[in-house]
Amino acid sequence: MSNIKITVSFRPSSHSADLTIVATYKSMEEAREIEKKLIRLVDDAKNDASDAFNLEFDPTETYVGRTRNRVYLDTNTDDNLPKTQSFIKENSNPQTVEAIPDYQELRIYVKVAKNLIVQNTIGPALALVLDGPEVKLMEWLMKNCGEPQTMRNNDRTQTVLKWHYRGEAIYMEDENSLLDVNLDKKDNWEVQVDY
Repeated sequence: MSNIKITVSFRPSSHSADLTIVATYKSMEEAREIEKKLIRLVDDAKNDASDAFNLEFDPTETYVGRTRNRVYLDTNTDDNLPKTQSFIKENSNPQTVEAIPDYQELRIYVKVAKNLIVQNTIGPALALVLDGPEVKLMEWLMKNCGEPQTMRNNDRTQTVLKWHYRGEAIYMEDENSLLDVNLDKKDNWEVQVDY
């Protein structure tokens, strides 16, 4: 992979921020192969003192990873990395390629009484058992993530609503805060960080 060259210069900036390029592939095998190639490219660029790769990001501040059929290239930059996105599209045939600042993938679970059903809007019964910030969170999740998957908990006394979120960071793990709502005292909420 070291013979591949991206022809844009990296320009460090004091305004740099975390950016993740997310490329989605048809299969896990295809994503695994692309992940290996990108890791090799970044490692080769780190080890080449001549800057022959001419990347538009600093390879020493870059991480390449994969989850299932998605490959991630995380870096610190002040740019959308258009040449890198084009390079990925032209050399690996992904289904989608996106550049997302402060990227997160989350699974969000909310336990509610088994008789409460969620539809396109928060029903009056659900609004009675949840506090205002929880209702607003659920409305935001339905608007931005769609209808939740519904499951029963192990003892079948509660319905568990599950949303999967991909996008800009909305959860601060160290503060257990989702969209600025602290979840420390909300035992019915659980957030799992996938990426």
